[in-house]
Amino acid sequence: MTHSYKVMMCVSPGVRKFLPVLFITLQEPKGIFRPLVKTSMFKASNLYVTASTSGKMTKELYNDRCEKISVPHMNQHCIFLAGSWSMFSDQESVHEIKPEEPEYEMITIPPKVTGQIQPLDILSFRMYKGYFRKVSNWIFTITRFKSTIGTSY
Repeated sequence: MTHSYKVMMCVSPGVRKFLPVLFITLQEPKGIFRPLVKTSMFKASNLYVTASTSGKMTKELYNDRCEKISVPHMNQHCIFLAGSWSMFSDQESVHEIKPEEPEYEMITIPPKVTGQIQPLDILSFRMYKGYFRKVSNWIFTITRFKSTIGTSY
């Protein structure tokens, strides 16, 4: 894999465990999608795709994610379980975009224990990363195989 990316899932208690939209940040040299990429990129109603120069979340992208995905799906009472990275634990920026209702409490996970406490790290990311690695390796192998034997395959 030559590019960095960030996938942000949100977990909600109740019938629907994951929010209906997945937030993805892809690495692009200038932090925006070039016209060719923008027109040829797969578009799905359950994906909100953004770009950054590093492929990692920026404060602006985090605020965008909160405003477009998290806040519209909040119930009456919510808990934001945030990692200790200063961008995620910045209550001021979340408070600026959040409407008066619903009520929420923000809890920051202490440094160096996120992988032991954060629900998605414990329950699904290990499986996701393993699956992603297998698919990436398969694509890499097939691509290399095709380039070795030519276009007849």
